[in-house]
Amino acid sequence: MVIEDLVSTGGSSIKAIENIRKAGGIVEDCLAIFSYGMAKSKEAFKMASCNLITITNLSELLEYSVETAKITNDQKIIVLDWINEPSTWGHKHGFE
Repeated sequence: MVIEDLVSTGGSSIKAIENIRKAGGIVEDCLAIFSYGMAKSKEAFKMASCNLITITNLSELLEYSVETAKITNDQKIIVLDWINEPSTWGHKHGFE
């Protein structure tokens, strides 16, 4: 098992998994404290035949933040939009 603190795109985790496998190790799972839940990382772990198990993720954190009135639902939607289109998110929301 590979253990990570944060998974964004999954690139560094997959690289570690591949290196362990090349050295003869068996890796079937990756445990992470937190994941952004990006489609790119989900696909990367699928292609690597490795299960990604997370303690929590951005969607859950945002839902909790709305429930406890730390952010508005509109703010949650803006952040979730980043998960779906990170490369165009800044321009779309006026941050570029």
